Amino acid sequence: MKQRRLRTQQGFAIVENLLAVAIVAIGSYFILTSASVFKQMSTTVETESAEDKQVLQIIENIRSSPESYQIAFIDSEQRDLVLGVDKLPMAWSNQVVATAETCPECPGRFGFMMQPFSGMRGLYIVTLRMTHKSWIESYKDFEFVVSPR
Repeated sequence: MKQRRLRTQQGFAIVENLLAVAIVAIGSYFILTSASVFKQMSTTVETESAEDKQVLQIIENIRSSPESYQIAFIDSEQRDLVLGVDKLPMAWSNQVVATAETCPECPGRFGFMMQPFSGMRGLYIVTLRMTHKSWIESYKDFEFVVSPR
């Protein structure tokens, strides 16, 4: 009786090799794409975080010594006239606060006014208007109450 010899497989076929390369290429594409998206998101979040820190620092500077600023006795309706976006006197950027004339390249501008708080003697409402080139809206208003020492 003749014995049948089984044919042993010597290697992968070309189709199998091409399929493996295609799977590795597709996986690599998704990994590299998601890594670049995460890096871009990280950069955006870091920038926004730095801007938020700078805004908080400006607010704290005003809060810490409100007695050194002038108090305005105008109506709230006149706020837009006093704090017009094109008239804001101060400039700001990451770790920079200066006048608009000394820092024309700074992307942000701000100005504020202090008004007596109605009904509460010794308290003042501060309206801080800030702009930045990267913000979608043209400006943001921050209002807070201070008490001179």
